[in-house]
Amino acid sequence: MICAVIPGPSSLEVQEQIDTAIQQGADLIELRIDLFEEISIFFLEKLLKNLPIASIFTLKGKNAGGNFLGSETEHLNSLRQLAELHPHFLDLDHKTPREFIIEISEKYPSIQLILSYHHFLEMPKDLKPMYDELSPYAVQIYKFAFQAHSSLDALNLLQWAKNTDAKILVVSMGEKGQISRILNPILNYHFTYASLADQLKTAAGQLTINSLNELYAFKKLNKQTKIFGLIGSPVDQSFSDSTHNYYFQQTNQNAVYVKIVILPEELAEFLKLAKTLNFQGLSVTMPLKEAILAHLDFIETKTKKIGACNTVVFKEGQTIGYNTDCIGALNAIEHFVQVKEKKVVIIGAGGAAKAIAYEACLRGAKVLILNRDIDRAKSIAMQLNCDYGSLEKMKKCFEEGYDILINSTPLSSPIDPAHILPNCIVMDINTQATQTVFLNTVQEKNCQIVYGLEMFIRQAVEQFNLWFDNQIKQKECYRLIKSKLLERLKESVDCK
Repeated sequence: MICAVIPGPSSLEVQEQIDTAIQQGADLIELRIDLFEEISIFFLEKLLKNLPIASIFTLKGKNAGGNFLGSETEHLNSLRQLAELHPHFLDLDHKTPREFIIEISEKYPSIQLILSYHHFLEMPKDLKPMYDELSPYAVQIYKFAFQAHSSLDALNLLQWAKNTDAKILVVSMGEKGQISRILNPILNYHFTYASLADQLKTAAGQLTINSLNELYAFKKLNKQTKIFGLIGSPVDQSFSDSTHNYYFQQTNQNAVYVKIVILPEELAEFLKLAKTLNFQGLSVTMPLKEAILAHLDFIETKTKKIGACNTVVFKEGQTIGYNTDCIGALNAIEHFVQVKEKKVVIIGAGGAAKAIAYEACLRGAKVLILNRDIDRAKSIAMQLNCDYGSLEKMKKCFEEGYDILINSTPLSSPIDPAHILPNCIVMDINTQATQTVFLNTVQEKNCQIVYGLEMFIRQAVEQFNLWFDNQIKQKECYRLIKSKLLERLKESVDCK
């Protein structure tokens, strides 16, 4: 369920926000009464009479992150007045006197009480003492909200909730805790707090109702939903959550895809958690493609030789690593021309460059790797038995001729534009690169451009093949991912 947070502050805004929440598909609303301009019992009573969905009354003091400034006695008296209106839920801070909680629960048995524990500094190592402190209280929901300083914090909190009392509702605050808000119905089974719009967020990391519904199909998520994700750092610029979730929704897959910030030193703990939290597959981006190999249970032969993994499959409690970058890139190029016996120049010597070089050699191409750091290029070339050089060698390549040029760097102008041969095939693996100095020059020289989005789409199709045991319709998958990716790229350009 989605709980829309209503911050007001004016009575008119409260009413408009409630109408919007209902229109957007909220299942219940939280009235943040401590944020309202005034606590009008008459106004709240009138609101409740006309509400078609359930409501939570929340009156937070400063210590709980709220705006109520009165004394404890004034706070309790205000809560008594609110209880007299018989809201569906009443949110109480965990420091509320036990006698008061008993008083409210006995006098107003129809009200479901939420006992909230907020910790704004960090995620405690041991959550059991806090739960033991609250569990004797006769309430319907125990809410634990902690500041997440990493994705691991958020996932650990979800795992704890999954394995504890069904009455527990957990919230990971902050941007790093956002994934817990998405995965909540799969692993925690309670509602998720959401805002009506970005400017109305009452907590960092809070998602909008529209984002939950449109991007993640939130209301369809359940205990059987398969979890997939992108791990790396950074991941915010990736469009894969849009494309992959769109594919799931259009093909009626009970699955969801989330972006997760994970650092190399967090890999071991993350993979351990992922195995217990119903993860089925992962996309892997920088800086983890090489680092993750040491933490996998099995590595496919080609991936082991490439030395970089961009895809993980979870199967029977084991993690298996694959590389679909190589296939995606070469399939995109071979849509135009077979690479066998062709001279392929690759600019850059990172993980993607190595994967592409490996597949190109496998398909019979004559590969040359050029890089600013010649030692890195040499290292890859020695493993693949191909040629290498520094970027200065590009001039000689131009003079001798080549068939295919691939930019595997993030640079918009990786080489001297004068060294781009007219009428050759050129690929830039950057998914969002469409208007760069490099590509503009390529276009002027009448080259056949293979955009990075084609590599992205084709490697994604290969990922879905692996995740779903080759049961997908590849042409349909390609079409759906491409349509959503082009839509997002257009939105991105329009926003600039």
